[in-house]
Amino acid sequence: MKTVLLIAVLLAGIVPAGGFAQIDHGTDSNPSEKRSSQSIQTMDSCSNILPLVEVWEEQEEDTTAFNRSFDTMRWYLTHCYDRPDPARAFGDFNQSFGTSTRMNTLEQRVAIRQWLISIRFLSNVEDWYCRCIAAVAGTYNNDLRASRAILLFLINNPRCSQSSAEFMFDYNSATQSQKATWADTVNDPNHAVWDSTVPSLHDLGLDSLLMDASAGVHSDGTGAQIILNARVTENPFPGSTSVSLSIGREAYVRIEVFDLVGRAVENAGYAGVFETGSREIPLDLSNAAPGAYYVRISTANNETRTIKITKE
Repeated sequence: MKTVLLIAVLLAGIVPAGGFAQIDHGTDSNPSEKRSSQSIQTMDSCSNILPLVEVWEEQEEDTTAFNRSFDTMRWYLTHCYDRPDPARAFGDFNQSFGTSTRMNTLEQRVAIRQWLISIRFLSNVEDWYCRCIAAVAGTYNNDLRASRAILLFLINNPRCSQSSAEFMFDYNSATQSQKATWADTVNDPNHAVWDSTVPSLHDLGLDSLLMDASAGVHSDGTGAQIILNARVTENPFPGSTSVSLSIGREAYVRIEVFDLVGRAVENAGYAGVFETGSREIPLDLSNAAPGAYYVRISTANNETRTIKITKE
């Protein structure tokens, strides 16, 4: 009875005509487009909607309630992005997955994943980006290795340092769940294969996450080192040389060449995703004048190395 009364009170104060559950969750116009102002109705809804969703989520095995929660949380994240508690908001969104039919098929999960990625810069509220990407990990509910890869990215991301302990807990939990699935089926002819490796974000088609620093995610300079070693294989050199790199973890890396007055040398450099390990990148300066140049190597986490080179 208390639950019914609570729902009635909340509904009376915040749910607009038609209800949030009737939102078309597949036709958002542009979730990354911020609104300059919000109506009184929207502001009231933002202030009170999370308690209502949390009541719905307590109705276990109620598919209608979970669908209502799911649709409402999508509305909340799109319209209430300036609220100060993204951990709670994305936590409620993840919880709404529950028995919702919104996540039954691969196509639905991919659509939600793409939507989450599209709103990762929607808010400047601290921790929004990290919580949003953690929700992306939740869309890989049938692939714990993929979830672990995304969580590992967050653990190593300096921007997410305040939540790294929580992400590490989730990472360890996913690893244990993967082990449990393997152990439970080990005697089954079609048992799950135990694979402790973690795929790269490149393998998952998530290169955009590795490039986020250049799109507005800035590092505080802490975190695991990416560029372990960088050197030029031949220096001085007649026309071309190579940069030998040792990369500590998967990252987006840019290599540029500048002359002594800071002008970039065209067609001499490289930019892309580098996986862990060693690699050589050719530098073609055959069309450049003889003299001194600088090679700048930078990552999406603002880690940089500079090497002086000389063309004979």
